[in-house]
Amino acid sequence: MNIRERLDRGVVNEKWLHLFSNGIVRLLPHTISDHYPLLIHTNNEDQFKRNLRFKFEAWWTLEETFEQEVKTAWELSDGLIYEKLERLKNRLTRWATTIKQGRNGLKKKLNKELENLLESERDDDTMAKLIDTRIRLNMEIDKDERYWEQRARANWLRLGDKNSAFFYKYATTRITSHISEEINVVLLSTYMVEEVYQALKGMGPTKALGWDGFPTLFFQNYWHIVGKDVREFCLGILNEEEWVRLVMKCVSTVSYVVNINGNRGRNFKPIRGLRQCDPLSLYLFLICGEGLSTLIRLAVREGILKGVKVSRRGLAVSHLLFVDDCILFGEATKERAGFLKEILKSYEQCSGQCVNFNKSTIFVSKNTSEEMKKEIDEVFGMRSATNLEKNLGLPNIVGKRKKESFPNIKDKVNQRLRQWSTRFLSKGGKEVFIKSVLQAIPNYAMNCFLLPKSFCEELEAIFAKFWWQHGKKKKGIHWCQ
Repeated sequence: MNIRERLDRGVVNEKWLHLFSNGIVRLLPHTISDHYPLLIHTNNEDQFKRNLRFKFEAWWTLEETFEQEVKTAWELSDGLIYEKLERLKNRLTRWATTIKQGRNGLKKKLNKELENLLESERDDDTMAKLIDTRIRLNMEIDKDERYWEQRARANWLRLGDKNSAFFYKYATTRITSHISEEINVVLLSTYMVEEVYQALKGMGPTKALGWDGFPTLFFQNYWHIVGKDVREFCLGILNEEEWVRLVMKCVSTVSYVVNINGNRGRNFKPIRGLRQCDPLSLYLFLICGEGLSTLIRLAVREGILKGVKVSRRGLAVSHLLFVDDCILFGEATKERAGFLKEILKSYEQCSGQCVNFNKSTIFVSKNTSEEMKKEIDEVFGMRSATNLEKNLGLPNIVGKRKKESFPNIKDKVNQRLRQWSTRFLSKGGKEVFIKSVLQAIPNYAMNCFLLPKSFCEELEAIFAKFWWQHGKKKKGIHWCQ
């Protein structure tokens, strides 16, 4: 005898019922678990009309007829590669419409069959049909998972945590300070066919789509069909002077457009030519930063500039680069300051990036005379500072007295405590507040600096006082340590 009981139910309050008076909860058939998935229909959703552009779907590669469709469309097309992609896009759009209609009907049919089999009496024939239906339905569900994985772009779903070996190798490998002659010869050599394919394999399969709507996954899976045309197109650009013109065109012809509910607005152009989210911008920025670093290294090697030694026998540090921030170290003399400013002018003329002296500051040691400070200020034309400002919320210089460098941490903790009245928090609420809010405040600083033990004990004392007190400004007994 089969005994069945409904385990899965939906619970709502009166406010939800008022907002969605026509809402219903349906039980969907399950495939693996004993629990039924719940589907909530609100019947009150806003519908937007969208002008959908072509977008390659990753689940298409799981269809049996897709490869033949691509091969037929590509062989029948002629012309340039972007013309072939445009014709392929139109054909795949029609193909996808037909396949999607068939999939929707098949999925509904399998769900209905599975629902009937689960409610019927169990025998050998029914169990065989039940297993077969579940397998076919799970295959359709796999296609849905591929659909959502492409939109989530969560690499850990497939790759997992595989970065440990890479980071260890990167951290333990010594990077040379300049490009050798051998590497320079390789960089200036003609691009080969193998390099195009190696670059393609190293790209993320479902990363941001190009202008044509095709992700890297399409070219990786069907390289044997479209590879010849792609190779000729890429090598024709990389091995000609056209490459330089195209790079400059990308920088000088920037425009943006905003999508609102699927509808594209009008184009508008920014003041700066460099795109912030364009992958090309990152390389151009690194090339410019490497140019400044090379100028400073050459000046140090020729004795024009002198860096600051971390210790008596340590290395001399001449500059540190943090994304778009730069810290320069040197000897506090008028002559050295003049050399450094000439280097910055050369960098400005070559790269087009100008130093903002209004946002820059000079910090000199206590041994520097006031007369020398004024001369250096006149050379650079920027303000001096007795204490370096914070960078990313942390102090730039931490002396022997570390406790005096982090007073803002205690101020933030006390500020949060003043905002909350203890009489509104139970013991459980206090525990969550301490662990989730208060103890998280010093974590950022502790990732970069080793805080003194006495400073940590002071923070723990503040947490303990908040835990044991019975009300605002009321002391409590500390029953344990």
